[in-house]
Amino acid sequence: MDLYAALQNELKLLLNEAKRKHPAVKEASEKALMRVTALSRKDVIHVQDIRELCKWEDVWRPLILACESRNPRLVGIALGLLQRLLAHNVVSQGAISNIVSCIAKIGDKDTMADESIQLKILQTVVVLVANAEYRVPSSFLASSFTLCLTLHTSRSAVLHNTSIATLRQLSSVVMERLCSIPRKSPVDAVKAPAFSPAKVTSPTPEGAVPAEQEKAEENERNAFQLLKDFCLIAEGESGVWLKVQATLQTRLFVLELLRGMLLTYSEAIQQLPGFPQVLQTRLCPLLTESISEPPSDLRWLLQILRVAEVVGLGYRSVLGGHEGPLCSAVARLLESTEHPLAAKLIALLVFKDWVDDPSWVHSAYRRSISSTTPNAVAVFVSSVSRLVCGVYGEHCGGAPFYYPSLRVQQL
Repeated sequence: MDLYAALQNELKLLLNEAKRKHPAVKEASEKALMRVTALSRKDVIHVQDIRELCKWEDVWRPLILACESRNPRLVGIALGLLQRLLAHNVVSQGAISNIVSCIAKIGDKDTMADESIQLKILQTVVVLVANAEYRVPSSFLASSFTLCLTLHTSRSAVLHNTSIATLRQLSSVVMERLCSIPRKSPVDAVKAPAFSPAKVTSPTPEGAVPAEQEKAEENERNAFQLLKDFCLIAEGESGVWLKVQATLQTRLFVLELLRGMLLTYSEAIQQLPGFPQVLQTRLCPLLTESISEPPSDLRWLLQILRVAEVVGLGYRSVLGGHEGPLCSAVARLLESTEHPLAAKLIALLVFKDWVDDPSWVHSAYRRSISSTTPNAVAVFVSSVSRLVCGVYGEHCGGAPFYYPSLRVQQL
């Protein structure tokens, strides 16, 4: 079969490349090639035969040594073979540790400086993590995200775009696995105790076997740690799970990723134990503060407003008392003299999307009658009215302007 021929050819290529300067890789390649060649005695070679072959340590030894060699050529061959084996789904769960070890060995700065190696690492990570049959260690998943966020700031357009695509795929995989966890009923996430990395507090399905329960807990843990660290990085801090330096470029992209995850996986995220507390203590204060302050970078403010739109619309039930300050901050922005008109236009679109949802209007009304908080809709209408009057007066020479202002107030 083609995979068997490719396995032989790649090992031969690795053997020839390692002949002079890497005797350990050469010797290991010879042993692996002997074991692979022995399989040719069969009349027909099936995928299951390759799967059984990949269980032997002799097959993995030359790949691990090649990744340790710091030779870009050897590392490239080893990663190419790893991708091929993973793509054909012939690697057993027991051998995943070997692949993780191979990729972890490529830590030398000189080797990582090679753009082709960086691209192959990203491609291998996607193939490995996206396969639902493999359970990848959380530490490896975290290092993969860290690598992608680091390469995201690369000056190379190819690396930059590939790292963006890889981050989106990895984020989707983590969240899809969170959504795949069956639940008998929605979790009361607001009242749930704070999430502990050592143990997940949410109930697992009745009759679940220990392995399924452990897998569900790991999926929840990974999703929680990813979302929490995205909030920390957006604040400008270093993550606990993701060791990334929070530059402005990284924070902007993390906010974009976070918005997409909050929008697409709203139901699952709201049921994630402990994350509502992260929203209340981390993300909402960041949104309110960033909207209230004069913007130093318009891109940052626009991204913040886009996230605020999603949070204010889809997470009202878990925000506690933070929904009111967030709405007030957006309303004050409309009347601010220190914010650019572009930001005010985005704020108007945010308000439009909020009031288009009857449940949001009803929630704002109930909040106003149950507390001393002003009605958010009335505050927004008043702010919009003053904004329209101000823009009209600025661009129309201060001519009398009655109808639109009165009409907006009547709404």
